[in-house]
Amino acid sequence: SGVTHVLASCLDHYITSATDLYRDSPEDESIKLLTVMALWAALDKAAVAQLPLLREYSPEIPSDIVEPLLLRRSLHIEQAAAVEQYLRARHAAAHPLPSIFSDIVSYSTFAVRYYDGSSSLQELKQRIEARATQTRNQKRAELEEKNNTHASLLRQAGSLTHECDKNKRGGKRSRGDRGEEA
Repeated sequence: SGVTHVLASCLDHYITSATDLYRDSPEDESIKLLTVMALWAALDKAAVAQLPLLREYSPEIPSDIVEPLLLRRSLHIEQAAAVEQYLRARHAAAHPLPSIFSDIVSYSTFAVRYYDGSSSLQELKQRIEARATQTRNQKRAELEEKNNTHASLLRQAGSLTHECDKNKRGGKRSRGDRGEEA
Protein backbone atom coordinates (compact mmCIF):
# COMPACT_ATOMS: atom_id res chain seq x y z
CA SER A 1 0.00 0.00 0.00
CA GLY A 2 0.98 3.65 0.00
CA VAL A 3 2.02 3.67 3.67
CA THR A 4 4.47 0.79 3.32
CA HIS A 5 5.88 2.30 0.12
CA VAL A 6 6.43 5.68 1.81
CA LEU A 7 8.00 4.08 4.89
CA ALA A 8 10.28 1.88 2.79
CA SER A 9 11.32 4.91 0.76
CA CYS A 10 12.02 6.92 3.94
CA LEU A 11 14.06 4.07 5.38
CA ASP A 12 16.11 3.72 2.21
CA HIS A 13 16.66 7.47 1.90
CA TYR A 14 17.61 7.81 5.57
CA ILE A 15 20.14 4.98 5.43
CA THR A 16 21.73 6.46 2.31
CA SER A 17 21.89 9.98 3.73
CA ALA A 18 22.84 9.21 7.33
CA THR A 19 25.61 6.71 6.62
CA ASP A 20 28.07 9.39 5.54
CA LEU A 21 26.92 11.97 8.11
CA TYR A 22 27.26 9.77 11.20
CA ARG A 23 30.31 7.74 10.28
CA ASP A 24 32.76 9.45 12.66
CA SER A 25 30.77 9.36 15.89
CA PRO A 26 29.76 6.15 17.72
CA GLU A 27 26.94 8.02 19.48
CA ASP A 28 25.60 9.39 16.20
CA GLU A 29 25.98 5.96 14.63
CA SER A 30 23.89 4.54 17.49
CA ILE A 31 21.18 7.15 16.90
CA LYS A 32 21.25 6.30 13.20
CA LEU A 33 20.79 2.59 13.93
CA LEU A 34 18.01 3.37 16.42
CA THR A 35 16.25 5.50 13.79
CA VAL A 36 16.62 2.72 11.23
CA MET A 37 15.10 0.24 13.68
CA ALA A 38 12.24 2.62 14.54
CA LEU A 39 11.49 3.06 10.82
CA TRP A 40 11.74 -0.70 10.32
CA ALA A 41 9.27 -1.28 13.19
CA ALA A 42 6.81 1.18 11.63
CA LEU A 43 7.22 -0.54 8.26
CA ASP A 44 6.75 -3.96 9.84
CA LYS A 45 3.57 -2.79 11.65
CA ALA A 46 2.14 -1.56 8.35
CA ALA A 47 3.11 -4.78 6.57
CA VAL A 48 1.59 -6.98 9.29
CA ALA A 49 -1.60 -4.89 9.20
CA GLN A 50 -1.82 -5.49 5.45
CA LEU A 51 -0.85 -9.13 5.63
CA PRO A 52 -1.64 -10.70 9.03
CA LEU A 53 0.03 -13.98 8.01
CA LEU A 54 3.38 -12.21 8.54
CA ARG A 55 2.66 -12.07 12.28
CA GLU A 56 3.09 -15.84 12.48
CA TYR A 57 6.68 -15.64 11.23
CA SER A 58 9.71 -14.40 13.11
CA PRO A 59 10.78 -10.85 12.30
CA GLU A 60 14.30 -12.30 11.95
CA ILE A 61 15.78 -9.46 14.02
CA PRO A 62 16.86 -10.25 17.58
CA SER A 63 14.82 -8.39 20.18
CA ASP A 64 17.98 -7.23 21.98
CA ILE A 65 19.46 -5.57 18.90
CA VAL A 66 19.23 -2.09 20.46
CA GLU A 67 21.01 -3.02 23.72
CA PRO A 68 24.58 -2.22 22.59
CA LEU A 69 23.64 1.24 21.31
CA LEU A 70 25.23 4.28 22.96
CA LEU A 71 22.26 6.39 23.93
CA ARG A 72 22.29 9.29 26.42
CA ARG A 73 19.08 11.21 25.86
CA SER A 74 15.90 9.92 27.47
CA LEU A 75 14.02 10.31 24.17
CA HIS A 76 16.43 7.89 22.47
CA ILE A 77 16.32 5.47 25.39
CA GLU A 78 12.51 5.46 25.22
CA GLN A 79 12.62 4.87 21.45
CA ALA A 80 14.99 1.95 21.99
CA ALA A 81 12.68 0.50 24.65
CA ALA A 82 9.71 0.80 22.25
CA VAL A 83 11.63 -0.95 19.44
CA GLU A 84 12.74 -3.70 21.82
CA GLN A 85 9.20 -4.13 23.15
CA TYR A 86 7.83 -4.35 19.61
CA LEU A 87 10.42 -6.95 18.64
CA ARG A 88 9.68 -9.00 21.77
CA ALA A 89 5.95 -8.93 20.95
CA ARG A 90 6.63 -9.99 17.36
CA HIS A 91 8.83 -12.87 18.53
CA ALA A 92 6.20 -13.94 21.08
CA ALA A 93 3.45 -13.98 18.42
CA ALA A 94 5.57 -15.93 15.94
CA HIS A 95 5.06 -19.66 15.54
CA PRO A 96 7.95 -22.10 15.16
CA LEU A 97 7.86 -21.91 11.37
CA PRO A 98 10.67 -21.83 8.83
CA SER A 99 12.24 -18.45 8.20
CA ILE A 100 10.27 -16.24 5.86
CA PHE A 101 13.48 -16.04 3.81
CA SER A 102 13.94 -19.83 3.65
CA ASP A 103 14.57 -21.45 0.28
CA ILE A 104 12.91 -24.64 1.49
CA VAL A 105 9.45 -25.24 0.06
CA SER A 106 6.95 -26.93 2.34
CA TYR A 107 3.38 -26.44 3.50
CA SER A 108 4.59 -24.23 6.36
CA THR A 109 6.71 -21.81 4.34
CA PHE A 110 5.39 -18.31 3.92
CA ALA A 111 5.23 -18.36 0.11
CA VAL A 112 3.19 -21.58 0.02
CA ARG A 113 0.80 -20.42 2.73
CA TYR A 114 0.40 -17.02 1.09
CA TYR A 115 -0.39 -18.65 -2.26
CA ASP A 116 -2.84 -21.08 -0.65
CA GLY A 117 -4.71 -18.16 0.91
CA SER A 118 -4.86 -16.07 -2.26
CA SER A 119 -7.63 -16.90 -4.71
CA SER A 120 -6.36 -14.20 -7.08
CA LEU A 121 -2.91 -15.84 -7.27
CA GLN A 122 -4.52 -19.23 -7.83
CA GLU A 123 -6.69 -17.81 -10.62
CA LEU A 124 -3.63 -16.13 -12.14
CA LYS A 125 -1.77 -19.45 -12.09
CA GLN A 126 -4.71 -21.15 -13.83
CA ARG A 127 -4.79 -18.44 -16.53
CA ILE A 128 -1.03 -18.74 -17.06
CA GLU A 129 -1.24 -22.53 -17.32
CA ALA A 130 -4.22 -22.36 -19.71
CA ARG A 131 -2.37 -19.87 -21.91
CA ALA A 132 0.77 -22.05 -21.82
CA THR A 133 -1.27 -25.11 -22.84
CA GLN A 134 -2.87 -23.16 -25.69
CA THR A 135 0.52 -21.87 -26.89
CA ARG A 136 2.07 -25.35 -26.60
CA ASN A 137 -0.77 -26.86 -28.65
CA GLN A 138 -0.38 -24.16 -31.30
CA LYS A 139 3.38 -24.81 -31.50
CA ARG A 140 2.80 -28.58 -31.78
CA ALA A 141 0.33 -28.02 -34.64
CA GLU A 142 2.81 -25.66 -36.32
CA LEU A 143 5.59 -28.24 -35.94
CA GLU A 144 3.40 -30.98 -37.36
CA GLU A 145 2.53 -28.77 -40.35
CA LYS A 146 6.22 -27.96 -40.94
CA ASN A 147 7.17 -31.65 -40.63
CA ASN A 148 4.47 -32.57 -43.16
CA THR A 149 5.72 -29.88 -45.57
CA HIS A 150 9.28 -31.11 -45.11
CA ALA A 151 8.28 -34.73 -45.80
CA SER A 152 6.35 -33.65 -48.89
CA LEU A 153 9.32 -31.69 -50.24
CA LEU A 154 11.62 -34.67 -49.61
CA ARG A 155 9.22 -36.93 -51.58
CA GLN A 156 9.10 -34.40 -54.43
CA ALA A 157 12.89 -34.10 -54.48
CA GLY A 158 13.24 -37.88 -54.53
CA SER A 159 10.96 -38.21 -57.54
CA LEU A 160 12.95 -35.77 -59.68
CA THR A 161 15.55 -37.11 -62.13
CA HIS A 162 18.90 -35.45 -62.44
CA GLU A 163 21.45 -35.59 -65.24
CA CYS A 164 25.04 -34.62 -64.87
CA ASP A 165 27.22 -33.48 -67.73
CA LYS A 166 30.32 -31.40 -67.94
CA ASN A 167 30.29 -27.65 -68.35
CA LYS A 168 32.78 -25.67 -70.42
CA ARG A 169 35.40 -25.76 -67.68
CA GLY A 170 35.17 -29.49 -67.16
CA GLY A 171 33.09 -29.30 -63.98
CA LYS A 172 29.87 -31.20 -63.46
CA ARG A 173 26.59 -29.51 -64.20
CA SER A 174 23.20 -30.87 -63.08
CA ARG A 175 19.98 -30.57 -64.99
CA GLY A 176 16.56 -31.20 -63.52
CA ASP A 177 13.48 -32.66 -65.28
CA ARG A 178 12.94 -29.45 -67.24
CA GLY A 179 16.49 -29.13 -68.50
CA GLU A 180 17.26 -26.19 -66.21
CA GLU A 181 20.52 -25.95 -64.36
CA ALA A 182 20.06 -26.94 -60.77
